[in-house]
Amino acid sequence: MENATKGLLIAAAVLIVILIISLSLMVLNPGNRIAGEASKTFDELTVSAFNARYSSYEGDSVRGNQVRELIDKIIINNNSSADKIEFNGKTDEDDLKTERSNITASGRYKVDMEKDSNSGLINKITASM
Repeated sequence: MENATKGLLIAAAVLIVILIISLSLMVLNPGNRIAGEASKTFDELTVSAFNARYSSYEGDSVRGNQVRELIDKIIINNNSSADKIEFNGKTDEDDLKTERSNITASGRYKVDMEKDSNSGLINKITASM
C-alpha cells in the first residue's frame, strides 16, 4: 500500500510539473511573438533610414552638384559598411571618384535607384544625362 501511495504522489508531482511548464509556455509565447514583431519593425525602420539617405537624390532632373554629393555619400557608405552601393556599375572608391569628376556640376541628370530584393536596401544607383 505504501508503494501505491508513493507512486500516486510521484504521478501527481509529474502532472503538476507538466501543468506548470504548459502554463509558462502559454504566458511566454505571446511575449515571443511581440518581441518578434518589434524586431521586424526595427529592421523595417533601419532599412527606411538607410534608403532615406539616398532616395532624396532620385529624379529626372537632378542637378550635377547634387549627384556629386550623392557619390560622396556612397563613398562614405562603401568604406564603412558591408552593404555596398553600386553607382553606374562601380563600388570601388577610386572608380567612384572618377565618376564624380565626370559629373558636370551645372548639368541635369536622371537618377534611378534599385533595391536589393532580399534586404530592401538601395544597392544600385544610376545617373545619366
